[in-house]
Amino acid sequence: MLPIGVELPTFGIDGGEGVRMRDAVDLAARDLQGRGTELTLVAAHGAAGVQNPHQDEGTDNEADVAAAPQDVKALAARGIRVVVGPVRSNVAVAEAAVLRTNGSVAISGTASSPSDPGTHVFKLAPSDRQLAAAARAWMDRHFGARVCIVDDGTARARIQSAAFAEIDPRALRVHLGTAGATTSAIARCLKLADGLYATALEAQPVFCSAATARRAGVVTLVQAMSLRRFDPASFAAAGKLWRAQPAPILRSLAARSVARRYERRAFVAADDDVLRFYAAVQIAAQVARAPSPAAALRSRIFATVAGPLRFTSRGEVRSPRITVISLD
Repeated sequence: MLPIGVELPTFGIDGGEGVRMRDAVDLAARDLQGRGTELTLVAAHGAAGVQNPHQDEGTDNEADVAAAPQDVKALAARGIRVVVGPVRSNVAVAEAAVLRTNGSVAISGTASSPSDPGTHVFKLAPSDRQLAAAARAWMDRHFGARVCIVDDGTARARIQSAAFAEIDPRALRVHLGTAGATTSAIARCLKLADGLYATALEAQPVFCSAATARRAGVVTLVQAMSLRRFDPASFAAAGKLWRAQPAPILRSLAARSVARRYERRAFVAADDDVLRFYAAVQIAAQVARAPSPAAALRSRIFATVAGPLRFTSRGEVRSPRITVISLD
């Protein structure tokens, strides 16, 4: 029997997405079992819900972050070193060291960090580094080579801004909410820049020309991105905002079959995240018996519902398809 850990939230702000991804994971496991693969899913304990449903609905995923390292240890103690999940990048970052120490791996359909050399977190979606590289190349062609990076000071936003800075060490960085992050500091940054790359807690990074950034007001833009109700259209008068994001997964016959059966099961349409978590189970089943799951993940090509996939030494999918879109 192949035991595979499942680390997906069922409570808090990520609970809805976690339940949807669990449906994808369960469907993949049933399909593999139907083809003769002796596979069993073992759920991590995870963060406990709170009694007040209103509090639970509004809770961010800090509890998931806190629970993740212990979940990895507990699964490893049971001999389970291949884990499907987590949903969020900050959870993956929190458990990265414990994964490495225990010789375990996490295979996530949605996390985009960490991407350190030798990481044991394997990501089916493009990483923050890969998205930043696509944005950087696009900005260089359309705006110019000099970039100002501004984040809202939160941990997630800093990870995303650091990913861009790793791609472009010459870029200037400003963290809002920290000493020295004044309007004048941003003005000096933009004065030297051709474009702005902005990151914040609740929105994926956006970028624009320096002229658009000045008209929009960088602080106003980044603070708006920090809220769940961020509306890019409200900045249309200032100019275009852009985003690098994963290109849609090609809907092969296999992918369409999975999508149809998932919708019958979950009563919602199957998006690309669903297909990636389905693929994560397919990959997990292929490395669960490997002496070193991490080494196997870095060296093999995996047939999945999302097509053949290979991973780099940073746990990134090789040559992901990324598109740049205008947010208007």
